[in-house]
Amino acid sequence: MFKFIDQYRGLNRDIYILFVGRVIGALGTFIWPLLTLILKDKLDYSASAIATIMVVGFGLNLPASFIGGRLTDRFGRKKIIVVSNILMVSCFYINAFIPISSMTIVFFFISSFFGTLQGPAYDAMLADKSTSDQRARAYSLSYMGFNLGFILGPSIGGFLFKDFLWLAFLIDGTTSLLGTLMIMFFIKDTKLSDIKHTLNAYEQTQDGVSTWKIILQSKTLWIYLICSSLVGLMYTQTNFLLPIQLQGTIEHYSEVYGFMYSLNGLVVILATPVLTYYLKHINEVNKFGIAILFFMGSYLVYAFLGGFIPLLFIGMIVFTIGEVINTIANAAYFSRRVPASHRGRISSTLGIIASVVGSLAQIGFGFVVDVLPYQMAWLIIISLGLIALSLIPLFRRSDKRDYTLLYEVTP
Repeated sequence: MFKFIDQYRGLNRDIYILFVGRVIGALGTFIWPLLTLILKDKLDYSASAIATIMVVGFGLNLPASFIGGRLTDRFGRKKIIVVSNILMVSCFYINAFIPISSMTIVFFFISSFFGTLQGPAYDAMLADKSTSDQRARAYSLSYMGFNLGFILGPSIGGFLFKDFLWLAFLIDGTTSLLGTLMIMFFIKDTKLSDIKHTLNAYEQTQDGVSTWKIILQSKTLWIYLICSSLVGLMYTQTNFLLPIQLQGTIEHYSEVYGFMYSLNGLVVILATPVLTYYLKHINEVNKFGIAILFFMGSYLVYAFLGGFIPLLFIGMIVFTIGEVINTIANAAYFSRRVPASHRGRISSTLGIIASVVGSLAQIGFGFVVDVLPYQMAWLIIISLGLIALSLIPLFRRSDKRDYTLLYEVTP
């Protein structure tokens, strides 16, 4: 057990502060997992309408990712994180004191806008505070911190959902604010000139070079984009197709769904250090392939055994293992292959493209869910996993050609 904990020793002090801030901020994460149920149960929308609302709402976030990336590279990570979080919390407080209606969803998506705005800044800050060989461990620790706070949130949210949804908004906003205050008072922004010696050959700054030039000259980043778009669409089905299926097939669905997401957080805490340790010598591209296999295995359970509550929890365990592996691979992959001067902009640009592709597919999939049995819907998602899996050999060959030095360090 000590070897799993010991791997996180020796990181930058600020990474540990970010870890604590993530724990506090995630303690009240009640609302995000409940969005589909709010639309379905409280506002009585159909599956296709829910898919459209979610896609349109999150589509409005696309400028946030782009703006956040540019602001991050121009003004620094800390300012963007703090200001964005304060605005996000304000929306949660407004929702706590107004009746549940379409305006609740409007303020929810406004808060999501500001949450998305600070995403590139947070990722860039983690990368700045760690060396290339520490990157996977730094992101792993941050991810584990979020889920440590996330364990109780969805379960409590499931119980508050019926009669005290306003309280869920209030607690969610307060814990997010406390996490932000830790970053505000205890973390100092880092200048790129101070960390040049910690960057690998591919992370060196390229001042004056356009973001699109860096993206377009790398065939590998485009293959990565295709794979991440497919995997992203698969991943979101635990927030879309799964709750709709539960609402239509079992009693006490909100409580069951809340407990499933709490189990998700618990498995992340237990599995993240173990998987980080044992997969540390496996290339990030191969980790993507392993994650896809676990997602597909989980969805097979939901497709054929979704009416049995104990098996739903087993499916969530399998899904979460895939989620952990995908998260570890994704963060480390990206940050080690782009210039530090462009991290925010490239992250947001690729994120926007992936979101557009995934959103268009999600709208179409929403209509599919309205007319096909849940089993068939899950099989369609599994087929997307097969397509993504078939791209992994091409992805690895291209990556090895473009980023040869990383393969000399990580076999």
